[in-house]
Amino acid sequence: MKTLATILFFLTTCRVLTLGAETDGFYQHAQSALSVSDYAAPPSSLDALCASAPLIVRVAIITARAGTIAGPTGRPSSIITTHEAHVLEVLKGADVVQGSRVQIALPVGRTSEDGQERIAESAGLRALTAGEEVVLFLSYWPAAASYTPVNGPAGLYILDRQNVTVPSSVRHWTAFKGQATLPSAAFLALLHSHIAR
Repeated sequence: MKTLATILFFLTTCRVLTLGAETDGFYQHAQSALSVSDYAAPPSSLDALCASAPLIVRVAIITARAGTIAGPTGRPSSIITTHEAHVLEVLKGADVVQGSRVQIALPVGRTSEDGQERIAESAGLRALTAGEEVVLFLSYWPAAASYTPVNGPAGLYILDRQNVTVPSSVRHWTAFKGQATLPSAAFLALLHSHIAR
């Protein structure tokens, strides 16, 4: 139940915009704008994040596809981007195995409905691109039939060549010591040590 409540709050934090066919900019559409402005606070530490995620994996993104899922009763549909990813390493959990594929949904993206383009943006998140390597702290999202990061941006770490980007919302954690990036090998070693506790 806690996971469902987090996901519903997570969805309502997305800013949904509509691009009209005859306009030159973005505006909020009265029928599809979601007004909650921020995510639930991230956990207090890396240990707490590790404990809250049933599945922690390192993956390579294969494809990304934007679409919609039904919104809560009385709400418009929600835009998501569903990613297919190759599992490079399972750090925690038994739901997937190394070498398998997993579906990951993020509440961001761009779709077209009734001749209008709709865009969902979420602070700290973006759609991932093919070839990116990512460490994800995941829980299952039944409505999307996919996994999604726990606590939004706090559950997603992009590995860029030799480094990993630490989300700004968790850089103050003792484990990260205020750093914006960490060497990938050091980050993975840090995760292994915290997951083993």
